[in-house]
Amino acid sequence: MEFTSSAIGRGVLLGGLMAVLAGCAGGATSSAFVDPAKYDLYNCKQLGAARRTADSRVVELEGLMAKAETGAGGVLVSGLAYQTEYLTARAQRDLIDERIASNHCTAADLAAPPPEPPAPPVAGRKARR
Repeated sequence: MEFTSSAIGRGVLLGGLMAVLAGCAGGATSSAFVDPAKYDLYNCKQLGAARRTADSRVVELEGLMAKAETGAGGVLVSGLAYQTEYLTARAQRDLIDERIASNHCTAADLAAPPPEPPAPPVAGRKARR
């Protein structure tokens, strides 16, 4: 059986991609994707806001990956399009969780601030219809 260089190249590429995706499926996140000192100076309220943002991005990317995986070659497309960003978002979320624990933040500290009431209308102006 004779192999061409393009078949070997495709096999190596596919094997490497499968190894990357298999490592990602294990749930391990790497600190190589985020700056470990990024959240060092954040207080609990800032950490709460950053956690909500990171979590919403992780959920959004999980949805996009699930949608991409429904098509032909979906796992490959999902891995190429979203995997790096997904790992980065998960690593950021994990780093934020570590900072929350080390800062001993409470749920009240992390809660989102209540929305501001709308500004009252300015007197003397007529409303447009």
